[in-house]
Amino acid sequence: MKSPFDRYPEYEFGPGHAPENFQSIKRDDFQDFLSHHHGHQLEQLRIIEDSYVSEKAYSEPVKTSFLKATNGREKFVIKKFRERIDEPLKYQLIPGDYSLKCVGVEIQSEEISRQLDREMKPPLSQDKMDAFLGVMGALTEDIDVSDLERIQRKLTILWRFIIK
Repeated sequence: MKSPFDRYPEYEFGPGHAPENFQSIKRDDFQDFLSHHHGHQLEQLRIIEDSYVSEKAYSEPVKTSFLKATNGREKFVIKKFRERIDEPLKYQLIPGDYSLKCVGVEIQSEEISRQLDREMKPPLSQDKMDAFLGVMGALTEDIDVSDLERIQRKLTILWRFIIK
């Protein structure tokens, strides 16, 4: 997955050193990929829209994600992962397929609480936070998952609308 970030340098500084005393290390991730796969047959794959699924939030750098891709003839499942922040992403072709099905709705109380703490000035009292999360939890109990459409942004907007 070639990107404009492939040639961004890596910055390194030793323990006990001030951040201003860093060393810039030139990188070219795409060239590293080509060197690593020298002699392998390469082909262009196109990501299938709306096929991304992950165990963690998109912005979390250390996670395992899956997406579907095609070369125009066959479909593939790609596992994208890294175990530590300081290692490059790894990709693995996996045989098979997957489909997503909503089996329930739950409130991400900890994540919502952290976000509200960052965004609300002055912050909500713990009683108000608990009451808000309780109302959101109660609302989810009445949701019939067969009535849902998978559009993540609408829920985020709904939460912001209720809060303000």
